[in-house]
Amino acid sequence: MTYPYAGEARPSQPTFSRLPTALVVSAWGKKADWYRNVSADPAVTIAVSNQRFPAVARTVTTEEAEIHLRNYAIRHPIAFSELGSLLVGGSPRDAEVTIRRSVETMPVVEFTPSGWGHPDRDTGAA
Repeated sequence: MTYPYAGEARPSQPTFSRLPTALVVSAWGKKADWYRNVSADPAVTIAVSNQRFPAVARTVTTEEAEIHLRNYAIRHPIAFSELGSLLVGGSPRDAEVTIRRSVETMPVVEFTPSGWGHPDRDTGAA
């Protein structure tokens, strides 16, 4: 994939913990180069370990983002608290405030490998 907003072709480094879908929060908001690229062309290739998969990127709704962030806060309370206070400020003990501030400024993108059960989002790109 080329990166027109970055001015050069280079791999992005989001980390994927499991398939079939992965979520990435754009900490720099909608101005992040990678976010602008996947918004312009949602057919992407993701790499997990030494495997590469064609995938489709989709910015989740605000409601979906809140659910995902809440689940992350429950599973990883220390990491969520530290990251949240760094990225959006405020009290690290108030997860709901952190979640609301996060979804207001940081889009959450879902990456679904093509052909893995989401025909409405499957581009079939290889």
